[in-house]
Amino acid sequence: MQLTSEKIAIITTVIALINIFVVLSNFYKSRSKIKFHKTDTQNLFRPTRNSETIYKESKCMTFVYVSISNYSNLPITIRSFGLKGNNYSQCFYKKTTIICFDYFVIYDDSEPDQNGIYRHFYDSKVTVKKVYKNDFIDLPCTLPPYGYIEGYLLFPYGPLFSESKFDAKLCAYTTRGAFHTEITLNRSIDNQSPVIEHM
Repeated sequence: MQLTSEKIAIITTVIALINIFVVLSNFYKSRSKIKFHKTDTQNLFRPTRNSETIYKESKCMTFVYVSISNYSNLPITIRSFGLKGNNYSQCFYKKTTIICFDYFVIYDDSEPDQNGIYRHFYDSKVTVKKVYKNDFIDLPCTLPPYGYIEGYLLFPYGPLFSESKFDAKLCAYTTRGAFHTEITLNRSIDNQSPVIEHM
């Protein structure tokens, strides 16, 4: 069977289209894409304790829990995280952030009254959770292709937030760009509740 020039042209076009599809498919799979998943764990902040002298000039301690997936076929390394609330300066969680304690965080699942005040402990849905040192994500952190990680971030140098609850922007700074998500921050129901234990 002899191929005519017209058939050859059609075959050449089909092959070219297949090659283009493969290239675009590989590009799509390899492009940077990480996703923040919603979790049931509350993100809390409270004033820094006088006993937390290791965090010099710290005014506020913020605990953020993240769940992150890498949706590409290439690894991606997270170098640091930034936290930014409206009208507040950005604070960071990075390799040099000191994690040398276990922490207790206490939060209330009930709703505040019309004045924004939570009920007493015996009337509230109080949850006490211990956050161990190894619950925090170590940085830098490399997610393998289609990998996943979850854990706590600590922002010990944030501003002293005045609100009881507000939305903030969390940013993951990686070797392949910056990725953002919106989170909600909640004030600890008792400023003295997140107790620190020296190890």
